[in-house]
Amino acid sequence: MSYSKIEIQNIKRLATNADLKNNLIAFEIISNRGLVPELFTDIYWIYNRLIWSKDNNLEKKVLNYIQKFLLYKKNNTKITPLLDCSNNIKLSLDPDFETMASSCDLNKKVLAELLFKNFPINHNPINNFLFKYGSTSIQEQILPFLKVREHNGNFLLDLGGFKLKTVPNAILLEKNIQTLKLWGNELKELPDFWDHFQELTVLNIAENNLTKLPASFSSLTNLNKLYAQNNNFDLIPALNTIKQLPKIKHISIATTANNTGSYTKADNDELIQFEELVNHGKIYAPEKEQLLFLGLVMNNALALEKLSLLTLFEALSNEDKTIRYAAKLKIANWKDAGFNGELPEGSSIAILGIISFSVRNKLNNEFANISCTTDINEKTTHIMIGDFPENYKAVEDRKFIFLTEEDL
Repeated sequence: MSYSKIEIQNIKRLATNADLKNNLIAFEIISNRGLVPELFTDIYWIYNRLIWSKDNNLEKKVLNYIQKFLLYKKNNTKITPLLDCSNNIKLSLDPDFETMASSCDLNKKVLAELLFKNFPINHNPINNFLFKYGSTSIQEQILPFLKVREHNGNFLLDLGGFKLKTVPNAILLEKNIQTLKLWGNELKELPDFWDHFQELTVLNIAENNLTKLPASFSSLTNLNKLYAQNNNFDLIPALNTIKQLPKIKHISIATTANNTGSYTKADNDELIQFEELVNHGKIYAPEKEQLLFLGLVMNNALALEKLSLLTLFEALSNEDKTIRYAAKLKIANWKDAGFNGELPEGSSIAILGIISFSVRNKLNNEFANISCTTDINEKTTHIMIGDFPENYKAVEDRKFIFLTEEDL
């Protein structure tokens, strides 16, 4: 059994014609002469056309013929299985459409053309399939149906989970987009066309294989939320690019707990630190302010190591009450020189900053044998730390035991 190239082309024309009668003529030709792999997608298409047209008798006839072909093929003297989809042959117009087409090794580009030609294009379960496998012309016509208006009035273009290897240029036709989802694809790079999306405020490029961000990415001047976790970015260039986004307020870029990615733990810790700075409005703050925030608010170990004693005393005057309190505790345990609960005779306490009247009275009344001053002098052994100290710069010269109000 064999067909010439011209015969195969003619049969394909009949099989894919919009008129079901022509499809059936193609089936009769194939069933009389024999089915070859080059025509399997076409006869499979005819079968599904009959399902959708509810012609049960013809449907069974074609199905019976297909199953015989699926079960065996002759290879010299051996009989071997051809495809493993004979028990679930129906290709339904539902979310499993692509899975079924893959399991039967069908030509998805051909199927996309046939579906687009024979069915309404705004058929939600197959829009993704048509956009992924269709021609540029099909993509351009499907695109408007992938665009929706969100509850806040913004326009969302959702291409998430398509497993695209590249971003089609067809999306450039949609410029009035505030939210773009490209998560869950197989992208290794992004096109350099971001100057076309000036209105974009939310971008989701998570769960791809991206290593860098293109030059035009920094032109997203209105972007305030970026989801980019579970990629493989070259850290320093990527973070420097993101820092150029003037309105960025939220970012997710580190790997999640169930996806270690290609980052080392140190790299991922750096990404988490970067997230914290962006998400708390500290990305453009001076380095010292960033360290205080990371170390004292987020309890970041790397940042804590970089905080000097003088920097911690300066933090006692910070407008953020959380930072002031954390700095006080960190000073009180500076280099493990914590208060052991005893004030020996001869102790001289320097009170730095604002403390409560009750603590002042306790120092004056209950520890009458202990000297209390508001200055650090040669006799100072302990320092009582409060908020907003003025004369803290002398603390670096000598070792002291630091006290907090809670200690007394």
